[in-house]
Amino acid sequence: AVASRYRSEYLGSISDFQDNTQLVFFKPERTYDLQAAYEIQTGSLKGLSFLVQGNNLSNAEQVQYNALTGGVNSTKKFGKQYLAGISYKF
Repeated sequence: AVASRYRSEYLGSISDFQDNTQLVFFKPERTYDLQAAYEIQTGSLKGLSFLVQGNNLSNAEQVQYNALTGGVNSTKKFGKQYLAGISYKF
């Protein structure tokens, strides 16, 4: 399965270095995820399943900006994430 999430521009709150809450604007972002799974249905390995997953494959940036000037205050990348798993049910 492939999934995409789009978040339009929004007003959020963050804590500053003195733990005070500030309202800030964030630019739009889009992320992509992928998941694939397979389960063996017959034979001696029946019940064995494999799962692979990738999150934020586009490595979308979170951009905080000043609404008055349009200038960028900060940019963060959280990175891609890859997961794999094996399970067996008996």
